[in-house]
Amino acid sequence: RESECSDLLAALERNVTCPKCGKLCTEACTLGCGHVLCAKCATVNPSCAVGGCFSGSSSRPRVDLVVGKVAAVLAELRSRASPRAPSTKRRRIQGSGKSTRVKGPVFLGTTLSPDQARDLQKLAEMTDGVVAAQYDRRVTHVVLPSKSAAAAKRTIKFMMGVVAGAWVVGFDWVEACLSQGCRRPEESFEIRKDERTQHRDAATKGRQSPGSLFKNLALNVATTFTTKPSRAEVCQLVSLGGGQLVLDPNEAKPGRRYLRLEPEGGPGMGSFRWLCDCISAFEVLPLT
Repeated sequence: RESECSDLLAALERNVTCPKCGKLCTEACTLGCGHVLCAKCATVNPSCAVGGCFSGSSSRPRVDLVVGKVAAVLAELRSRASPRAPSTKRRRIQGSGKSTRVKGPVFLGTTLSPDQARDLQKLAEMTDGVVAAQYDRRVTHVVLPSKSAAAAKRTIKFMMGVVAGAWVVGFDWVEACLSQGCRRPEESFEIRKDERTQHRDAATKGRQSPGSLFKNLALNVATTFTTKPSRAEVCQLVSLGGGQLVLDPNEAKPGRRYLRLEPEGGPGMGSFRWLCDCISAFEVLPLT
């Protein structure tokens, strides 16, 4: 009976595996011929890749939620079956070029001085953590150069930490940890406000509701974002805050408000300044 179940699962997995890339179709599209591709492969080339099927791409691939759910369940079963170390996580830290086993926190400094960067590295070594070069979802602490009581400089990394729910702390937390030789509680060192607004406690609100600020928005980020910030940085900021990235109003999920985002805004549009103010207040503000 156990063998029969294994054979059944193997057959089911073959039917929900993309024939082009060989990965489970957790986001699946069905072609006109009835065969399934993952959404990524179907977007690049919607022609069938199954041997003996010569169907072209005359009909548009349609999203197949049933196949996607089945593939997601199989992927979860596969991950549970894989042996894992109980106390050590493997994380790929951006900028390191390889996976690193990390037991402790993942720190990211923003606009730190060379001396402060060295002290942050000392703290990482003391806590079995690492210092990341860029922001990703594994970052646990964003460290600013100012004291926690001071108004913080509004940087991209600072705002990413707020919307994603990381600890956003002043450098006096690092100093306190090093002076006492252990990791101190972060709450009293959390940044309370930034220098551009009178709103307070955005970092605390973000930590309590991570990835939720833009959950009701579908944002079309204009290609006119080039540098400081780049379009990629703005898109990452929106995604970390739970926003949906779209190119067309019709792509917006039900219940989400469509909004175009331009660097300087415009009639009926959001600006980058508006986006930053929303993060500082930790609420979606009216357009100005």
